[in-house]
Amino acid sequence: MADSSAHHKRSRGFLILIPLGVLVISLVSVTIHNSDWHKSWLESRAQRNFVFTNVESAGGWNTFKSECDALISYTRTSGQGTWLSPRGDKLPDSFRMLRTLNPSRVEVSIDDKPAHVLIKVFGMTRTRTAVRDTPCYFLFYQQDTNYDHGYAGDSFAYMNLKPRKIADSIFEIY
Repeated sequence: MADSSAHHKRSRGFLILIPLGVLVISLVSVTIHNSDWHKSWLESRAQRNFVFTNVESAGGWNTFKSECDALISYTRTSGQGTWLSPRGDKLPDSFRMLRTLNPSRVEVSIDDKPAHVLIKVFGMTRTRTAVRDTPCYFLFYQQDTNYDHGYAGDSFAYMNLKPRKIADSIFEIY
């Protein structure tokens, strides 16, 4: 009879641990599911897919380079080298591919060597319902170069963003 009573106490203790374990596992899985790294990774992947799909459907990376070269020439003649969509600036209609990316910022630098174009496609926008930043995604083009990292690597080191070469003279930065 004494053994039966001890067995009952151990069984009740074990039964109490089961719901406690399920609660801990649930909390850990909810925390992992809602973590920022998970969202950032998924958003960066979606951003990349958006950019690559639009560039390929508009003529590919050679067309992208041609438009960036034309934009550098346009900046040399017009003097305008920055377009900010939140301010209402629009790229000229002749830059169809670049416009399809719907960039929030385009900057052309002709003072630096090599001349380059920085296109901010996504990033750091706040929604009305949530105070959460969207990961940055940039495209960077260096005119007349074929570096593996080149100027793009130096430009973004302070932000801990690493450029990744997509094609000759074209980098994605995120």
